[in-house]
Amino acid sequence: MKVLHLSNVLDINNGGGVYEVVVNLYHAQKKKNLDVNICYPGNCNTHPSFVSDNDVERMQTIGNPNLGLIINKLSSKLNSSRYEIIHQHGIWLPNSLVTLKYAKKGIITFIQPHGFLERFSFNISKYKKRFAFLLYEKDNIEFSKALIACSEKEAIRLKNIFPQKPVAIIPNGVSNEFYKGYNNKRPNSVYPNKKIMLFVSQIYPLKGLERFFKVISEVEKQLLNNWVIVIAGYGQDEYINFLEILIKKLRIDHFIYFVGPKYNKDKIYLLDSADFFVFPTHNENFGIVVAEALAHELPVLTTTGTPWQELNTYQCGYQVQNTSSGLKSGLIKMLSLSDSQRKTMGHSGRGLINEKYLWEIIVDKTLSLYSWGMGQISKPDFVLK
Repeated sequence: MKVLHLSNVLDINNGGGVYEVVVNLYHAQKKKNLDVNICYPGNCNTHPSFVSDNDVERMQTIGNPNLGLIINKLSSKLNSSRYEIIHQHGIWLPNSLVTLKYAKKGIITFIQPHGFLERFSFNISKYKKRFAFLLYEKDNIEFSKALIACSEKEAIRLKNIFPQKPVAIIPNGVSNEFYKGYNNKRPNSVYPNKKIMLFVSQIYPLKGLERFFKVISEVEKQLLNNWVIVIAGYGQDEYINFLEILIKKLRIDHFIYFVGPKYNKDKIYLLDSADFFVFPTHNENFGIVVAEALAHELPVLTTTGTPWQELNTYQCGYQVQNTSSGLKSGLIKMLSLSDSQRKTMGHSGRGLINEKYLWEIIVDKTLSLYSWGMGQISKPDFVLK
């Protein structure tokens, strides 16, 4: 089976969850001996971590990769390689035109929106997206074999928009290497005698930091006496400056630290040095950072804007109402726990990841989906008709 992952981005800084999914799924499918390739729009400033991989092709773009790509460069590669499956990641960009072109020629296509059809996300530049939807994205989705959602929450949203289109529910996850990279609790050498409340993600308004900082300012100071809040992630300078001004106004800047993006070993070290993970997002179709934190035995506080109800059922954190009062209540509960109680929560979370959210487990669902698309097996039970 020859598979092409056509991604709208492959940049470790700007790619967020899409980058993590494409890279990890690609490697997991390679281990299953699939003939897998990746194509993505990019320019000379884009440097994926596996830039020397011959099965990963950068499509040269004109100017900003978001504004256009040279489709003909990909066309000859597709025709000569005779892909059986195109798995598209993300929507709204011109790579959708590539998928649509080859779907019309009979190549089986699956489209994974990665949350770009969630209401909060759709309302950003909504008029441009409505235009793109009418111009090409509606046809692209209609010609696809199925949509791929990474949670039941996202699947419900997709079925509401496209009731006649099959939707496969395939969760995201973490790699076995990342899971095994856990090194128990590391000593906190950067903030001695302090406990660490950790946030790791892209930094922009959707992630809820502005709301969270206001909540922090309302919590009794004695609960926060021994804590620091570490904010790790990439964001636009203008927005980070806005947040830094905000925490000064709220008089909480003395224990909040912006440390920039952290990747690979630096990210693992940060996770293993923390005491719990906070993800105050307004809306997520999945939230890979939650899975990563759980894999490294961190209890997690997040909102119902994510699909992580299992934090409550597996007793490995708190999923609270997606409001300021919900966050405040959950934060007070998490801060009031003893170290041993948080450790027990973290241990339960690591067990959850081992049971359900390793890519080495999840990849089999993608193989079943592709086989169904090619008519080789009956419809899998995770595909909603």
